[in-house]
Amino acid sequence: MRLLLFLLLILSYPASAELSDKIFVSVLLPINNKIVKDKINLEQAKLIAKNKIIKQYIINNVSLPKNIKDYHKNFIINLIIKSNELDFELINFKKDKAIKTNDFVRYFFSSNINEKKLNINFDLWEKLNKLIHNNSLSPLLSLELALTYNENIKILPVLKNWKQVFKGGILYIITNNLIEKPQLFNFIDKRFYKDELNINLNQLTFLFDMAPFNLDVCLRFYDALENKNYKSLSKKVLLACKTVNKSKVSENDYQKMIDESSRLKDFDFDISKFKLLSKIIKFNGNLPLTLNDSKMFSDENNLENLLLRFEKEYLLSDLIKIRDILKSKNLTNLSKLLSDQIGVSQNDNYKY
Repeated sequence: MRLLLFLLLILSYPASAELSDKIFVSVLLPINNKIVKDKINLEQAKLIAKNKIIKQYIINNVSLPKNIKDYHKNFIINLIIKSNELDFELINFKKDKAIKTNDFVRYFFSSNINEKKLNINFDLWEKLNKLIHNNSLSPLLSLELALTYNENIKILPVLKNWKQVFKGGILYIITNNLIEKPQLFNFIDKRFYKDELNINLNQLTFLFDMAPFNLDVCLRFYDALENKNYKSLSKKVLLACKTVNKSKVSENDYQKMIDESSRLKDFDFDISKFKLLSKIIKFNGNLPLTLNDSKMFSDENNLENLLLRFEKEYLLSDLIKIRDILKSKNLTNLSKLLSDQIGVSQNDNYKY
């Protein structure tokens, strides 16, 4: 009888199997008293348990690069499983027991893994770059990994994939470039309430992309990124928002600018009528905005016409003329502020 049991045990393993140590995991699920639902519960528990066994094996046996952050290890392990780089074969997988407590049941499983087919010495960075190249990772995760491991992950494929989905301000922030689309400042000083921002991470990403530097959106987006452990991206976003918003003038100082402009007797100079100029003033001439260069000479010197055209065409030459006219009329604060903006808009080395 003992010989028969020994033979059955040998025959139950694949001929080429080299077994790992037994791995034990548990899965907690709500109790379902109906027979059919209880069977579904068990099948669900088996799937979860198999995934946990594989994860535990990777943690115990796969040496991740030393520069992998602890808070990224779960991402990396999931990516290794997703990549099918390792062909996991579970041997002797079984449910050991189930314990019911209150409204939950805890299933206990165990299994060995066939190590014969596993090549755990693969190049992780090569695999991650390949996943990114094939657009197999989410844009946010790709960007987070590229920012954190810039010596190991190529940034250009990440940015290429990013631009297929997002068309707004995040790309400029990540690459330290001035914003080329003035409409992205439309909501910079809008107030968003908490209920309006009770949305998921993907929706927040689209919103921040269209309203970069809005402080309410920025702080909510930062918190959502932190909760996902996208710490490199969250840091970059928060730093950009701080860089821009620290220049915002108080309502009192803004009113002084308006009062100063009222000295233009020959022109009804209502700052609020000119949306972009108003935002330049509110942010003290420090908007990270690049302005267009006109290829054609213009002899326009009428202040109202220049202001109206600046709102539509965003010409650097027009802002320079507006600044010079205001300076000639002794509007010192306004003209200095516009000089600051002209300098920022021409700064090729701008950093958030």
